[in-house]
Amino acid sequence: MSAFRSNSASSWRSLVTISVLLLLLPGFALFAGGQSETDHADDAIPRIEPVDLPGGRPLKVVVTTNMIGDVLSNIAGDAIDLTVLVPMGQNPHSYEPAPQALVAIESADLVFVNGFDLEENLLSIVENTARAPIVPVSVGVTPPDPTDDHEDDGHGAADPHVWFAPTSALVWTDNIEQVLSAADPDRADTYRRGAAHYRAQLEALDAEIRRQVEAIPADKRTLVVDHAAMGYFADAYGFHVLGSVIPATTDQAEPSAQAISRLVELIHEEEVPAIFIGGTASQGLRDLVDAVATEVGRDVEIRELLTGSLAPAGEPGDTYVTFIEYNTRQIMEGLGY
Repeated sequence: MSAFRSNSASSWRSLVTISVLLLLLPGFALFAGGQSETDHADDAIPRIEPVDLPGGRPLKVVVTTNMIGDVLSNIAGDAIDLTVLVPMGQNPHSYEPAPQALVAIESADLVFVNGFDLEENLLSIVENTARAPIVPVSVGVTPPDPTDDHEDDGHGAADPHVWFAPTSALVWTDNIEQVLSAADPDRADTYRRGAAHYRAQLEALDAEIRRQVEAIPADKRTLVVDHAAMGYFADAYGFHVLGSVIPATTDQAEPSAQAISRLVELIHEEEVPAIFIGGTASQGLRDLVDAVATEVGRDVEIRELLTGSLAPAGEPGDTYVTFIEYNTRQIMEGLGY
C-alpha cells in the first residue's frame, strides 16, 4: 500500500482541500471540459493574393501570440508592420482583446493565428473582424497521439501547444515565408533570406536540446505538468508525460477529484521529482498544483516553465529561441540533471 494511502486521515483532509480548490476554479464541473472539436490548424493555408501596397508601405500583419510574433520578426524584420495581440504574460487560452486590438485586426493585410483552437476566447472575434486572410501557422504540424503517453481532454481536441518543439517552429517558418512572399512578392527575397537564417538557428537549437537530453536516462525522462501542454516536446525528445493536474490541452478546463487523486498516486509510485507549471497559470491552478505536491507526502519540487508567453524583454526567455533554452534548462534541473 502506498505511503499516501496509509495515512488515511491526512489523505482525507488533503482531498477535501483539493476539492475546495476545484470548486474555486472558474466554471468547475465534475468532469474536465475541453476545446472545440474544430481544429483550425487542420485547414489548409488560405489562398494569398498580392496586396496593393501604395508607396511600398510594409504589410500590416497581426498575430495572436508573442511566440508567433517573434518568429515573424526574425523572418521579416522591419519589412512588415507587426501587431501582436496577446501581451507578454497573458494566457492565450483566456485572453480577450481590448477595443483597439479590433482596429488592428480589421485593418490588417494578414492575420496569423496558432491554429488548433489555442486562442479560445479570441478566435471567433478575429474571424468576425478580420477582412484579410487568417493564416494558421501550424498547418503541417502533426499533433501528438493523445493515446501515446499524453493526456487528452476526452473531446477529441488536438494539442495546440506546437511551439514547445523547435521542429514545429521550422514548419511555422516555412508557412510564414510562403505567405509573406505571396502577399508581398517585391520583398520575397528579404523573406527568403530571413527564413533561411532563422531555420539555421532553429536547427542548431534542436541539436543542442538533443545533446543535453542524452544526459537523462530514458526511464527518467518523466514529466508531470499543470495541463497537457508538453506533448510536442515529449515526442521530439523522448520524454514520457505521466500526467497533468488538468488533464486537458487547455488550462481553462476543470479536472475531477478522481483524476487528481490518481495523479497523486502516480507521482508517488513513479517517484517523480518535480511538477512543472506554466508561468501564465492562474492562481487557482497554482494553488491546486501546490495541494497535489503536498498530498504526495514527500518533497516534490514545483518548477515554473514559460508556456503561453515569452518572458518580458531583458529576462531569460524573451525570444522564442531563449524561451526554449530556458524551459529545457528548467526541465533538466527539475529532473536532477
